[in-house]
Amino acid sequence: RTALFSLNILLSEWGNRGIHFWEVTNTSLYLTESQRQYDIYWDSTIRNSTTTYPATTDGSSAYVYNATDILTASYRSGTGTSQNDVTLTKIDRATYAALANKNAEGQPSQFWVQRFIDRVTLTIYLTPGSTQALNYINFYYTRRIQDVGDAYTNASNVPYRFVPCMISGLAFLLAQKNPMAPQKVQ
Repeated sequence: RTALFSLNILLSEWGNRGIHFWEVTNTSLYLTESQRQYDIYWDSTIRNSTTTYPATTDGSSAYVYNATDILTASYRSGTGTSQNDVTLTKIDRATYAALANKNAEGQPSQFWVQRFIDRVTLTIYLTPGSTQALNYINFYYTRRIQDVGDAYTNASNVPYRFVPCMISGLAFLLAQKNPMAPQKVQ
């Protein structure tokens, strides 16, 4: 148990030093008429990306993708060979705040991302109308690679080139906790 705890601390420390263990992946979310905001929750449990949670209090759909940020997005209509993607422009908070009519409906052309502790909020502009409903936003996002967790059978998702560093770092942390081996810290 001490080793698992120490290993998770080591991985967090690496993140603080700029060695971020994240991956870029792709998924989609369906659009709802007159809804411009979608909450994408970060959850420590790996889940199927199609899992949909009940609507939140502000009416936005809640999805679980383990997302930490959204990099690029496109509005996707059609299916199969008649599928059509239109790239959305990522804007910042000030640009979104300056938009005069945020409830204007039509084909989305822009998006902005707000990151919270437990979720990422994707806000799109223009707000989808009835014609855009049931089409979707396809997006690439970053997600944190899972830590070791509590089960002794879990494997850490560390790239193979970092395994020697992980073993050395874990040995150092365990030696610090062992009162019988203070000389082994060196």
